[in-house]
Amino acid sequence: MSAKIYSKNGDGGLSSIAKGGPLPKSSTIFDLLGDLDELNSWFGLLKLEQIQADLFLLGAIFSGALPYQRDVFSKRVQEIEYQIDKLSEQLPPLTNFILPGGTTDSAHIFITRAVCRRVERALIKTLSSSERLLYSEISRYLNRLSDYLFVLARYVLSQAGCSEIVWRH
Repeated sequence: MSAKIYSKNGDGGLSSIAKGGPLPKSSTIFDLLGDLDELNSWFGLLKLEQIQADLFLLGAIFSGALPYQRDVFSKRVQEIEYQIDKLSEQLPPLTNFILPGGTTDSAHIFITRAVCRRVERALIKTLSSSERLLYSEISRYLNRLSDYLFVLARYVLSQAGCSEIVWRH
């Protein structure tokens, strides 16, 4: 016999997380956790499982299921910066603003980047000033992740032999 996926506890607009509850589903913590879930789904489309694991860890940290380990995200920031540098070396310098799109793959990456930036904003809205200091390495991680996605989208376009779409005003 399998466990039921539904509890009916949230039917009245309340839900709980590992560190407590019930809380209104309109709470900013649920915006953050939902945005993390959406971002994780986009990374699933991109087949970037290490980043999916990172995002699951973030969800566990912010729901209170696991403790925060700053050094994990410090290391991941360094790894992402290395990847950004490697990809950037293979790209022409950026001299214009570019529009998201180009190929289906690059468009998916640009969408993932937009969702990543939303997660970063949700994090800032959810945390108090002192928590922002505590979780500063996670903010750096999300910021660097959106940089990585921008460079990755450019790289994918380049590898497909497509030109970037320059924004003309």
